[in-house]
Amino acid sequence: RSSIRLIDGRFPADAQIVANVGSGYRLVISKNVLKKGYIHPDRPVENKKVLIDLGAPDDVVLKSFYDALEPGGFFLVYNICPALTPSDKPFVPWSDGRSPFTKEQIEKAGFEVVEFDRDDTDAVRKMGKLLGWDQPEDGEPGMDLERDLSVLYTLMRKPATVR
Repeated sequence: RSSIRLIDGRFPADAQIVANVGSGYRLVISKNVLKKGYIHPDRPVENKKVLIDLGAPDDVVLKSFYDALEPGGFFLVYNICPALTPSDKPFVPWSDGRSPFTKEQIEKAGFEVVEFDRDDTDAVRKMGKLLGWDQPEDGEPGMDLERDLSVLYTLMRKPATVR
């Protein structure tokens, strides 16, 4: 039996939200939120309001996701982005979809890294084509699926037997 439960709040900054989330999940997905450009941008950001403050250090964030999983459970960080901002243009934080956490940080938290910053652009390009993302709508041009799309994911697994 599967279910979805929505919890509104700051995870893991708010202890009550962490308690409400609980544990024992087989899969946790973060889509288009945990981006390096939002969390730890490499370049200056003009509008700081677009950045995301998780309210906790990286090790606490990773431990919170780890603790939410059942042994053998997976944590997927999946980011669909526009193409990375060229170096001669003002930085667009949502264009950097790399993991905000290093492979070393993820492993230190106890996860096994299954995939790290794996490129999934071709699959999403096909999906976007099928869904008509490239088609004009309401006077707006469609998305340029060939030149303005970047998709990266990081998949980690809590070991089936915790050390």
